[in-house]
Amino acid sequence: MVARAMQLRPPKIKVSRLVTELGWRANLVLCFIAGKAPAITKDSARSAQASSKYSAEKFRQQFNYTFIPIKDAIENSAAWFKAIEK
Repeated sequence: MVARAMQLRPPKIKVSRLVTELGWRANLVLCFIAGKAPAITKDSARSAQASSKYSAEKFRQQFNYTFIPIKDAIENSAAWFKAIEK
């Protein structure tokens, strides 16, 4: 959804946990040799593989709030990012 809203090609390949784990380690070694900060860390690699779900029901009931659909939120955010890019 995000890629389409930003008018970009969506990713086609799902990267496995093994590839992610090997990737951050290889990046660490290469960055150590080059003397640069790693672009991929252990935490960012594991975070990229994680899936978390949260419920907003308590908030919704307490504040009588209605969320906008996720599709609309993504489209609004994409439009905002495109506007500030210029």
